[in-house]
Amino acid sequence: MSQCTNYNITVSFGFWPSEVSWQLVNSSSAVVASGFAGANQTVCLPDGCYTFLMLDSYGDGWNGAAFTITDPGLSVIATGTFTSGFSASQSVTLGNINCCPPGTISYLIQVSSGFYDYEIYWYVKDGSGNVVATGGAPFNSSFCLAPGCYQFYLFDSFGDGWNGSVYTISEGGNVIATGTLEDGDSEVNLIGIGGVSCIPNCSAGEVPYLLSITEGIFPNEIFWTLENPGGVEIDNGGAPSAQYFCAAEDCYTLNMFDSFGDGWNGAEYLLYDENGNEVQSGTLNFGTNGITQLEIGNADCGIVDPITASDCIAAVDICENFSFAIDPNGQGLINEIPPLGSLGNPDYLVDGVNSPWGTDNYGCLRANELNSTWMIINIWQGGILNFTFGGMGTQAGFYDWIMYPYDSLDGCQDIYNNVLPPVRCNWNMTASGGTGLQSVIPAGGNAGNFEPPLAVSTGDQYIICFSNYSSATTTVPLDFGGTAVVGCFPLMLPVELISFNADSKGESVELNWTTLSEQNNDYFEVQHQMTDGEWKTVGTVDGNGTSTSILHYSFLHRQPFNGSNYYRLKQVDFNGAYAHSEIAFVYIEGNEIVIYPNPNTGRFICKVPALQMKIYDALGREVEFTQTSNFEIALNNPAKGIYFLENLLNDIRSRVIVE
Repeated sequence: MSQCTNYNITVSFGFWPSEVSWQLVNSSSAVVASGFAGANQTVCLPDGCYTFLMLDSYGDGWNGAAFTITDPGLSVIATGTFTSGFSASQSVTLGNINCCPPGTISYLIQVSSGFYDYEIYWYVKDGSGNVVATGGAPFNSSFCLAPGCYQFYLFDSFGDGWNGSVYTISEGGNVIATGTLEDGDSEVNLIGIGGVSCIPNCSAGEVPYLLSITEGIFPNEIFWTLENPGGVEIDNGGAPSAQYFCAAEDCYTLNMFDSFGDGWNGAEYLLYDENGNEVQSGTLNFGTNGITQLEIGNADCGIVDPITASDCIAAVDICENFSFAIDPNGQGLINEIPPLGSLGNPDYLVDGVNSPWGTDNYGCLRANELNSTWMIINIWQGGILNFTFGGMGTQAGFYDWIMYPYDSLDGCQDIYNNVLPPVRCNWNMTASGGTGLQSVIPAGGNAGNFEPPLAVSTGDQYIICFSNYSSATTTVPLDFGGTAVVGCFPLMLPVELISFNADSKGESVELNWTTLSEQNNDYFEVQHQMTDGEWKTVGTVDGNGTSTSILHYSFLHRQPFNGSNYYRLKQVDFNGAYAHSEIAFVYIEGNEIVIYPNPNTGRFICKVPALQMKIYDALGREVEFTQTSNFEIALNNPAKGIYFLENLLNDIRSRVIVE
């Protein structure tokens, strides 16, 4: 019989000892010891490589139970536990023996006991993403590791850190790494094994940065990509993760995705410089995707907070999810919002139909501007736009708002002159639960605080006047969602369109367009604007994928209106992203209604007697006008916008555009 040494095996009770059992297995797969919680056994064992198998009948881990193996001198040879699942195993080396295969070295991983050991869980991954060690606290065991950069993942189920517990990795008595989770629910540490450094050697002009993503509640939903200033992806990953990248002083783009569409649920990104200092952090609070700029070095990526008590002309660009301060300091120097019930500040209509600005609710800014904050929303990629002010229980008063299409040349002037209708607005029903654009009301929200999402195109801009009705002093988080992407970077349009024209061909309209280059171009939709202002797809034309040559396209629309016709292209990528072209116009002569000129200034020729027509504005309200004997019509006090002229004899309507 080979020589053996007496080793003592103890297993503590934990919270549910009736679920706990264990086995000690030698290298020949023979069970040499076994038992349950509360064990205290002395077993004579020869030197060798063993596996301690931990079992839990309920499948929720050992709930505070832990094993310890000591030698005759009471030195701890191995200790460990596990926090979830039905089983776990741990390697145990008895005696002065090498259990590691060639090319690897035995490293001792120890996790000391803290105040709440049952909350602790950790695992180690190698450079290929394989889990090579896992356990809880307390822990003491050796693992065979090859040289490389490893990721040490630290977790705490309560979310308050490890409460005194510390991990140590050593080899031959020399400490390689040590650390703890100071606070929160997760962290990832990078550890070099076998003399390997986890920090990359960067080229001239670049320095290493560490991007860490914490776990959150649903890490399996999280994905992210990192792009350099040229738009080239240089890294990607999930949660939790920690990865170095080399960067020059510039603006890098972090794309954040959530497969469920409810944001990152507590996970956040943390950016550290080469000295380990945290320089930026953030998260995706809502929605399926978000985008942020990482400011590397002293780069200025245009991330500016809005000014409280400001004016339209002082609006700042919004490039990502962010939080801004509000206070009761008035509306600024200019009161831009038009009177309630006007084109630029509509009142509610009790007609059972959603108004053009969203729901009927109570209209827009019924109290006009109060402690206003102005901001410009920049659409980097078209799609469906969602956003929320004051979500996740942070709303601290009535957050009323109004949203207009924006043009940097005359957008503020158009609002002030009451010639621009809003695209969305909300007079809050409640002072809590958030407000914004959402198709599904967030948990704790009120339907009266939310408007329908908005379809937007790449390159669109919108301006929002946020009215602090309750005169609150607080911070308001603004979070974007939907399929549209907000950003302030140069637009990377997949198709470079150099011309788009519409020409009459008898009773039809021929549309011709030319592209200079194309990238991943799936197809074009040809869209025709209806008399109610909506766009209808009247045909599709296949794209040419990716091309650097000049390409010509054409489409024949056989059913245009008599009079004014407006067309645009919707270009769609293979991934579903899309962008709209400029609008092309053509006039088709007909017998019903002839309007000339169109567009006009509110005065035009129409050969329909005044007694046979009515004129309506874009909100469906009848507009007064006069007509002279030569059929010249003059609208009374016309505002810029779209009007509809109806021939009462044949129910034909034609559109009139006042510029």
